Amino acid sequence: MDSLNNAYGGSSPEWKYFGPQSGWVLTAVLNTNNLFFVIPCNGYFKVAITFSQKAFDTFWDCVLLDVFEDQWREASRCAESGTLQFDVKREADVVEVFRHIDFEMAGC
Repeated sequence: MDSLNNAYGGSSPEWKYFGPQSGWVLTAVLNTNNLFFVIPCNGYFKVAITFSQKAFDTFWDCVLLDVFEDQWREASRCAESGTLQFDVKREADVVEVFRHIDFEMAGC
């Protein structure tokens, strides 16, 4: 969260309980936008990032396509957005998450 605040400033973490199936989830909010969700797991955590449909569509023209293509193809799609989920088990995984957050914030 410190790295997130250093990069974008003003983000605030908030724990929310989504019921017995999902449990507790940490949301990282910047202004009024959800940046990502952190889902605790046994020995690691997952990070979910939801992109607007516009960002999802814009991504295909982005130079980062080669790096992230498989993850984006597997992302769930709904009418208004796409969601990517990452297992974070080591520091390199955090770097990957931040690259996606950078994309979300800048849009390519």
